[in-house]
Amino acid sequence: IILFCLSQTSFGQTSDSLEFNKELSDSIIRMGKLDQTASGLPINEMTWDEFTIYKDSIFHLNYSQIKTIFNSHGYLGYKEIGQSAETYYWVIIQHCDFDITFQSNVLVSMKTQVVKNNANSRHYGLLYDRVMINSSKKQLYGTQVQYNTNLGKAYPKPLADSASVNERRKSLGMDPLEVYLNSMSEMHYK
Repeated sequence: IILFCLSQTSFGQTSDSLEFNKELSDSIIRMGKLDQTASGLPINEMTWDEFTIYKDSIFHLNYSQIKTIFNSHGYLGYKEIGQSAETYYWVIIQHCDFDITFQSNVLVSMKTQVVKNNANSRHYGLLYDRVMINSSKKQLYGTQVQYNTNLGKAYPKPLADSASVNERRKSLGMDPLEVYLNSMSEMHYK
């Protein structure tokens, strides 16, 4: 399906010259929904090992397709694929932790779209932090967390300049870190 959609677009275009593409948008949404089933808990009677194999296969399949799309068009935003597909486009890229170079390249293109208000700035902050943590660096926005299971509480992984984290978060339209950590704690608890 994705190959059909790619054949309907002009290769080599950047997202600046691409108009809304319904087929591409629909394909990314389908991929994103599949990604979300692989991001949750085991399906039906799957064991954790079976689910891990399933999840890895979905993430790698989506990776190969989304990387082809990205290499052809750059980071696609609202104008090109709509808000729902932009969210799924980003979340699929978030789950490509096995290729930090790819995620880093996406960040460069994504930032351009955020500046143009053509992509979600919060998504940019989440991906930025994920790349930093996966590169053994400190994050800027405090979005990557770990949990103290004894206290049932989320806290940020290594954070640069924690004193001004809420200013940086606000610049991307994010809630204060304290609010975010409380919501992550609650979600993890559930």
